[in-house]
Amino acid sequence: MVKRRSQKKRGVQKYTRKKIILLGVEGDNQTERKYFNHFNRMQNKYVIRFAKGNETDPVNIVANIKRDILKAGPDSFTKGDIAFAVFDTDTDPGKETIIRQAQKNAFESGIRTVISNPCFEIWFILHFDGSSAAFNSNREVIQKIRTFIPDYEKSQDIFEQLFCHIARATQRAMSLRKMHEEHGHVKILDKNPMTEIDMLVKLLLD
Repeated sequence: MVKRRSQKKRGVQKYTRKKIILLGVEGDNQTERKYFNHFNRMQNKYVIRFAKGNETDPVNIVANIKRDILKAGPDSFTKGDIAFAVFDTDTDPGKETIIRQAQKNAFESGIRTVISNPCFEIWFILHFDGSSAAFNSNREVIQKIRTFIPDYEKSQDIFEQLFCHIARATQRAMSLRKMHEEHGHVKILDKNPMTEIDMLVKLLLD
């Protein structure tokens, strides 16, 4: 008896769906969007999507993410997909309570939070400088970036100038958080400067 060889189906390829990282960012802020969109052009296991909505306060950013997940349905946002709420303190003392509430709401919904104090651009600075000197405003942060990139403007795409220094920035971000911990800083606003962006970036680069 002649055994038939099993034939592979031609033209059929197994498709592995990339995991989703859903980001909620402040309003229509292009700084974060331009930066993180670069990771969609890399070979990694995640695809980045942005939650819809133009909310700027942390509580409503979390609410936007929850709404988008519910609208997508259980088949669109599945196990292994991750949602992050990304927001700044803006050196605003009134934001301490709001951020704490946003963190609580996020935790209850399985959403992770990523905070920068005073703003996202602290992450940019750490690619060039590891100083722990506090900033009094977002404007001061932008001025600091211009000591390294003189023509920098808000929302400018400088990813290519940053990427080669990303390991250095990651180490400095971790060192800043450790410093605040050693100094017993509990309030978010007291952790200045500080950013958690490195934790999200590390996930994207793994």
